[in-house]
Amino acid sequence: MASLLSLPSRLAERTLAATSSLPSLADWVTVATAICLYGVVALPIGISSRFLRPTWDRSPARWLTAAMIGFLIPGLLEEWLFRVLLLPHPQVDTRVELASLLFWVASSILLFVGYHLSPLHQPRHVFRDRRFLVLVSLLGTACTLVYLSTGSLWCAAWTHAVPFVIWLCGLGGVETLGMEPWELRA
Repeated sequence: MASLLSLPSRLAERTLAATSSLPSLADWVTVATAICLYGVVALPIGISSRFLRPTWDRSPARWLTAAMIGFLIPGLLEEWLFRVLLLPHPQVDTRVELASLLFWVASSILLFVGYHLSPLHQPRHVFRDRRFLVLVSLLGTACTLVYLSTGSLWCAAWTHAVPFVIWLCGLGGVETLGMEPWELRA
């Protein structure tokens, strides 16, 4: 019972620690490495399955809009929900057993994928597409590893936002969704 009563303060501590953990140069290298590794794995899967289609958008306004939206939602919001609130933070949760960590890592990624199956996401045919869900699970894994490595919400958010924006404006995401970045919800 006492642990349930302390949960709100623990989540607040995690949020404060994750938002005040300003990225170091090493953290940015971790983000860049994770994004590149994600691309090395996701691009062949996405292109060979025809889910990703190189269609470079030449509109700076669309890229800028997608970047602003992508950093806020899904970047900050989803990373706060699925990484900061669920995973131990190195400054707050100092003693975490490996079994517990693995449980929360798996839960974080599964809930992240499940969230994309929710009715909040439209059009449903895109968000229920197995190819999309494979890419989402890989991205969730990358974001989880970055967050655990850096303890920074900012790093996890950029790790999420950059591939999202590249998908929207460079790999057919706008066409697949059938909507502009400013029309996106959750």
